[in-house]
Formats: sequence, C-alpha cells, structure tokens
Amino acid sequence: MPYSTHSIGRAFGRAKAYQDYAAVQQEAAHTLSHIAAAQCVKPPRRILELGCGTGLLTEHIQRRWPDAEILVTDLSPAMVMRCRDKHRQPQTTFAVMDAQLPACRVGFDLIVSSLALHWTADLCQTGNRLLQLLEPDGCIALSLPGIETFHQWRDILSTMERTPGFAPFFSRQDMINFWGNQVSSVHENRLDIVYPSGQDFLRTLKGLGAATPRPGYTPLPPQKLRQALTQLPTGPDNTGVTLTWHLLYATLKKDSASS
Repeated sequence: MPYSTHSIGRAFGRAKAYQDYAAVQQEAAHTLSHIAAAQCVKPPRRILELGCGTGLLTEHIQRRWPDAEILVTDLSPAMVMRCRDKHRQPQTTFAVMDAQLPACRVGFDLIVSSLALHWTADLCQTGNRLLQLLEPDGCIALSLPGIETFHQWRDILSTMERTPGFAPFFSRQDMINFWGNQVSSVHENRLDIVYPSGQDFLRTLKGLGAATPRPGYTPLPPQKLRQALTQLPTGPDNTGVTLTWHLLYATLKKDSASS
C-alpha cells in the first residue's frame, strides 16, 4: 500500500528543525547539482525542482544558473514557505505541487529532485510523466536512497524476523528496469555516518520528517526496539553507532522517439 500524499506532506511540514539534521541531504544536493550541470547540453532556461524541502538544492541551482526561470515545488505547504523565505529571487517562483501529478506546462530544460521521489507511490510512472515535461534536449537529475541504506539496521531486524518501515530504496538496476535507454548516467556514493546513539539515529529520521512508517507497518514494541538499537555497530573508537547512507544519483533524457 503506497503512502498517502497527505501523510507525507504533514510529516515534512512538522519537520521544523530539518536543517539541523540534514548533513547527508546537504551532501546529496551539492553532488546532484554538479551531476546535473555535467549532463546539461546547454545552460537550462527553465528548471523544475520537486521536493524542495528547505531549499538545500534550490540554493545550488539558483547560484549555478542565475538567469534561469526556476519553478520550486514541494508537497508540503510549510516547506514551500520556508524555502521561499530563504531563497526568494525574481526568476524563481514557488508552488505546492505533487510530483506524481505535476501541474505545470511542458518545456523544461532541467528537472531536479534530491532525496524526495522515493516517497511517490510509483517511481517509474512518476519518472515517465516527468520525462514528458522535458524539452527534446532536456534532462532529469535525481538523487535517491540506495538499496544499501541503513543495511545495518535491516540486518538486525531480520534476525528478529522483522523488516524496517522505511520508504522504498532503489538500486542501479532499478533505474535501468524503470527507464531503459532513457537513463544517461547512474552514480553511487556511500557515507558511513556515526550517530551518538541509536536513539539519535531515530531522532535524526524524525527531525528530517522521514520517520513515517510505510502503511500497514507494525512498529516494534518499545522493549524490542531498545534491544535492536543496542545491536547497532559502534563507530570509531567504539563510540556511537554507525549507519550507512547509500546515495544513488540518476540522470534521464527523453527518448528521441517520444519527443
């Protein structure tokens, strides 16, 4: 059962301290902006951003393409307001929009989204819809959580015959399966992040608005949760706990046959 747009928008709208927990998201936005620039045939005139959050990626694209017309969107009205307050510019407009049903005119040279589209009900279908919004030489650049993200936590839960309640994570092969020859590049990066404790790891997810369990998921009872958290691998010098963020960056270009 997919997430409802209402529950996702509400969860991120409540993430008032998002910026305090977003070190990995900052890294993803920075890397994605470089990848997007490398894939653009020419400087984009019209750019669409999906899932802007507080504007970590918005800042990069505004700085890199100051003359572009940029439409910055998010499912959460609260996030759109925060982003607009920080990154208001004459060439940038802001709107509440569901990436699964993009309500905007076609003709974008670049569509970008960082660590947001994995919340959609059908990533493949969403990507296909976005491809139709591109100019013939346009490009989509997106980052997603890769399949190895938090593998330490999944391994622990598997010993308890449980699975985590996270949103879907994806692999390089998923990109090929979804979009075939429209995939122009896939890059991967793995970051081992040390948290002061297992509780701090969970607190980070909540602070990012990313702790919403998938529909139908039954959380671990408190005692079992505490037991699982004690089994997380420690960081350097046996301090804190280590969890992996696997970042996947994909770029897509419209198939010439569909242009």
